[in-house]
Amino acid sequence: MKKKIVLLFSCLLTIVVCQAQFPAPHSFTAVLHYLTLDEDGLCGDEWIFGATNCASFSWEAPDLSETEAQLIGYNIYCYRSENYYDGMEIPFSEGEIIAQTTYTFLQMEFEYIGAVWVTAVYSEPKGESEPSNIVGNSDLPTAIKAIKIQDVSFTYNKQKNGIEIKGVENISSFGIFNLTGVEIPIPTSDFINTKNMEKGVYVIKITTKEGGVISDKIIIE
Repeated sequence: MKKKIVLLFSCLLTIVVCQAQFPAPHSFTAVLHYLTLDEDGLCGDEWIFGATNCASFSWEAPDLSETEAQLIGYNIYCYRSENYYDGMEIPFSEGEIIAQTTYTFLQMEFEYIGAVWVTAVYSEPKGESEPSNIVGNSDLPTAIKAIKIQDVSFTYNKQKNGIEIKGVENISSFGIFNLTGVEIPIPTSDFINTKNMEKGVYVIKITTKEGGVISDKIIIE
């Protein structure tokens, strides 16, 4: 009996030590910012166009006062389930890592139905904390205007110093943006003169007369 008591105490002590060794983040929040078809903006360091969601994640760093392990970053997990409901028991082993960061705030183009959480990652010794509090989502916007998919191509022609646009009918307007979100003023045409533009990555956004929005990235050399 004494051996069983000692063994049980040892197991409980191991659990307590492990929990103290790898403290978890807390106060995790997740907010989906919905962009409609006619909206665009920065999401993290990316310029994005609707219809889509920009997810904002934030949390409080773990209390490191009772651990000697070195905090090296965080893993953000998602468990996708159309049957998610508040308070359901989450099978953490089925969660997938959707992002890794060293900060306590992250924005990314992302949408989900299910649950998300964050863990802390450590070294010396190597390990990962238990999940933070769970944040769930069981509903995504569905009022998205349908777009007729077209065979659209954006081609940069270095010899002509321009971008050729093919396959888009009834162009209402379009813009070209650098990755900081600044729009480059250009006339509406199926050819964009890039002679006076700096080299780099740009985002093209086209609006058709039917209200459709088409966007893509292109590299100017």
